[in-house]
Amino acid sequence: MNRIANAYAKLVAVGHLVAGAGLAWLAAWILGPLAHAIDGRSRGIVLLIPPLVVVALAVWFAVLGVRLWRRSPGWNSALRWTHAVVLAVAVLQLAGGWIAIRGSERSAAHGGGLLGGLGDLQVAAGAVLAAFALLSLPLTIVAGGSPGHVPGPPR
Repeated sequence: MNRIANAYAKLVAVGHLVAGAGLAWLAAWILGPLAHAIDGRSRGIVLLIPPLVVVALAVWFAVLGVRLWRRSPGWNSALRWTHAVVLAVAVLQLAGGWIAIRGSERSAAHGGGLLGGLGDLQVAAGAVLAAFALLSLPLTIVAGGSPGHVPGPPR
Protein backbone atom coordinates (compact mmCIF):
# COMPACT_ATOMS: atom_id res chain seq x y z
CA MET A 1 0.00 0.00 0.00
CA ASN A 2 1.15 3.54 -0.59
CA ARG A 3 1.73 6.07 2.18
CA ILE A 4 -1.73 7.62 2.02
CA ALA A 5 -3.49 4.24 2.14
CA ASN A 6 -1.19 3.17 4.98
CA ALA A 7 -2.03 6.30 6.99
CA TYR A 8 -5.73 5.77 6.28
CA ALA A 9 -5.42 2.15 7.46
CA LYS A 10 -3.84 3.33 10.71
CA LEU A 11 -6.65 5.85 11.16
CA VAL A 12 -9.27 3.14 10.58
CA ALA A 13 -7.43 0.89 13.06
CA VAL A 14 -7.53 3.63 15.70
CA GLY A 15 -11.23 4.14 14.93
CA HIS A 16 -11.83 0.46 15.64
CA LEU A 17 -9.92 0.65 18.92
CA VAL A 18 -11.92 3.73 19.95
CA ALA A 19 -15.18 2.00 18.95
CA GLY A 20 -14.16 -1.05 21.00
CA ALA A 21 -13.39 1.14 24.01
CA GLY A 22 -16.72 2.95 23.61
CA LEU A 23 -18.61 -0.33 23.43
CA ALA A 24 -16.75 -1.64 26.49
CA TRP A 25 -17.73 1.53 28.39
CA LEU A 26 -21.35 1.08 27.28
CA ALA A 27 -21.34 -2.54 28.44
CA ALA A 28 -19.87 -1.57 31.81
CA TRP A 29 -22.45 1.20 32.14
CA ILE A 30 -25.24 -1.31 31.49
CA LEU A 31 -23.75 -4.17 33.52
CA GLY A 32 -22.98 -2.09 36.63
CA PRO A 33 -26.53 -1.44 37.81
CA LEU A 34 -27.75 -4.69 36.28
CA ALA A 35 -25.35 -6.79 38.37
CA HIS A 36 -26.99 -5.50 41.56
CA ALA A 37 -30.51 -6.11 40.24
CA ILE A 38 -30.03 -9.77 39.33
CA ASP A 39 -31.42 -12.10 41.95
CA GLY A 40 -29.80 -15.29 40.62
CA ARG A 41 -32.85 -16.71 38.95
CA SER A 42 -33.02 -17.54 35.26
CA ARG A 43 -34.78 -14.32 34.28
CA GLY A 44 -31.88 -12.37 35.77
CA ILE A 45 -29.43 -14.31 33.64
CA VAL A 46 -31.44 -13.48 30.52
CA LEU A 47 -30.96 -9.79 31.29
CA LEU A 48 -27.19 -10.30 31.02
CA ILE A 49 -27.29 -11.45 27.40
CA PRO A 50 -27.52 -8.03 25.63
CA PRO A 51 -24.66 -6.44 27.61
CA LEU A 52 -22.52 -9.54 27.04
CA VAL A 53 -23.16 -9.24 23.30
CA VAL A 54 -21.93 -5.64 23.54
CA VAL A 55 -18.81 -6.89 25.36
CA ALA A 56 -18.21 -9.41 22.57
CA LEU A 57 -18.55 -6.64 19.97
CA ALA A 58 -16.13 -4.46 21.92
CA VAL A 59 -13.55 -7.24 22.02
CA TRP A 60 -14.01 -7.99 18.30
CA PHE A 61 -13.59 -4.33 17.30
CA ALA A 62 -10.44 -4.08 19.41
CA VAL A 63 -9.04 -7.29 17.91
CA LEU A 64 -9.89 -6.07 14.42
CA GLY A 65 -8.19 -2.75 15.10
CA VAL A 66 -5.01 -4.48 16.26
CA ARG A 67 -5.08 -6.86 13.27
CA LEU A 68 -5.50 -3.91 10.94
CA TRP A 69 -2.68 -1.95 12.60
CA ARG A 70 -0.27 -4.90 12.37
CA ARG A 71 -1.54 -6.12 8.99
CA SER A 72 -2.01 -9.61 10.40
CA PRO A 73 -2.93 -12.32 7.87
CA GLY A 74 -6.62 -12.22 7.04
CA TRP A 75 -7.24 -8.66 8.23
CA ASN A 76 -8.67 -7.68 4.85
CA SER A 77 -11.30 -10.43 4.84
CA ALA A 78 -12.17 -9.85 8.50
CA LEU A 79 -12.62 -6.12 7.88
CA ARG A 80 -14.73 -6.75 4.79
CA TRP A 81 -17.05 -9.27 6.46
CA THR A 82 -17.38 -7.26 9.66
CA HIS A 83 -18.38 -4.09 7.89
CA ALA A 84 -20.66 -5.85 5.43
CA VAL A 85 -22.62 -7.07 8.48
CA VAL A 86 -22.37 -3.64 10.15
CA LEU A 87 -23.70 -2.01 6.98
CA ALA A 88 -26.62 -4.45 6.85
CA VAL A 89 -27.44 -3.69 10.51
CA ALA A 90 -27.18 0.03 9.75
CA VAL A 91 -29.67 -0.27 6.89
CA LEU A 92 -32.07 -2.14 9.18
CA GLN A 93 -31.65 0.53 11.89
CA LEU A 94 -32.33 3.30 9.39
CA ALA A 95 -35.41 1.52 8.04
CA GLY A 96 -36.71 0.75 11.54
CA GLY A 97 -36.16 4.34 12.64
CA TRP A 98 -37.92 5.68 9.58
CA ILE A 99 -40.88 3.35 10.21
CA ALA A 100 -40.98 4.42 13.88
CA ILE A 101 -40.96 8.10 12.96
CA ARG A 102 -43.76 7.60 10.43
CA GLY A 103 -45.75 5.61 13.01
CA SER A 104 -45.27 8.25 15.67
CA GLU A 105 -46.62 10.91 13.31
CA ARG A 106 -49.78 8.85 12.77
CA SER A 107 -50.02 8.11 16.49
CA ALA A 108 -49.60 11.78 17.42
CA ALA A 109 -52.45 12.67 15.10
CA HIS A 110 -54.66 10.46 17.28
CA GLY A 111 -53.41 11.72 20.64
CA GLY A 112 -50.42 9.40 21.20
CA GLY A 113 -46.87 9.44 19.90
CA LEU A 114 -44.96 9.83 23.15
CA LEU A 115 -42.19 7.47 22.03
CA GLY A 116 -41.65 9.08 18.62
CA GLY A 117 -38.21 10.29 19.62
CA LEU A 118 -36.94 6.72 19.76
CA GLY A 119 -37.15 6.59 15.98
CA ASP A 120 -34.72 9.48 15.85
CA LEU A 121 -32.30 7.50 18.03
CA GLN A 122 -32.55 4.54 15.68
CA VAL A 123 -31.88 6.73 12.67
CA ALA A 124 -28.88 8.31 14.42
CA ALA A 125 -27.47 4.89 15.37
CA GLY A 126 -27.98 3.63 11.83
CA ALA A 127 -26.29 6.70 10.36
CA VAL A 128 -23.25 6.30 12.63
CA LEU A 129 -22.96 2.59 11.83
CA ALA A 130 -23.32 3.23 8.10
CA ALA A 131 -20.69 5.97 8.18
CA PHE A 132 -18.26 3.72 10.06
CA ALA A 133 -18.79 0.88 7.58
CA LEU A 134 -18.56 3.11 4.53
CA LEU A 135 -15.31 4.62 5.82
CA SER A 136 -13.80 1.18 6.48
CA LEU A 137 -14.88 -0.80 3.41
CA PRO A 138 -12.88 1.18 0.80
CA LEU A 139 -9.70 0.15 2.60
CA THR A 140 -10.40 -3.49 1.74
CA ILE A 141 -10.60 -2.62 -1.95
CA VAL A 142 -7.43 -0.52 -1.94
CA ALA A 143 -5.46 -3.08 0.04
CA GLY A 144 -6.48 -6.32 -1.54
CA GLY A 145 -8.78 -5.92 -4.47
CA SER A 146 -12.46 -6.59 -4.80
CA PRO A 147 -14.26 -9.26 -2.74
CA GLY A 148 -13.94 -11.77 -5.60
CA HIS A 149 -10.25 -11.02 -6.12
CA VAL A 150 -7.89 -13.98 -5.70
CA PRO A 151 -4.24 -12.96 -5.67
CA GLY A 152 -1.96 -14.92 -7.96
CA PRO A 153 1.39 -16.44 -7.05
CA PRO A 154 4.27 -14.05 -6.45
CA ARG A 155 6.62 -13.51 -9.37
